[in-house]
Amino acid sequence: MAITTLYLQPHSDDAVMSSYFTIKGNVFNKPQGLLTVFSKSNWYEPSFVLEKKEAADITKIRLSEDYEFAEKMKLNFFYWTYKDCRLRNK
Repeated sequence: MAITTLYLQPHSDDAVMSSYFTIKGNVFNKPQGLLTVFSKSNWYEPSFVLEKKEAADITKIRLSEDYEFAEKMKLNFFYWTYKDCRLRNK
């Protein structure tokens, strides 16, 4: 089955922040997909994390959050393994 609507998010959680109500409201045709472009990340909110984590751990956490969101919204989830800006530029 082909995806008819694809939500493209540069980074994890961008779609939930910008398109949640559009996705939840079923505005566009189904089946729908969610694609995260820069999935390798070392970004975290220090106030939410008690200990510093490595990029691989953060990547795993953020991808699992994307997957959970996609599952709840009945989206097919895809991701590319490109590095986020802070990992590319040190």
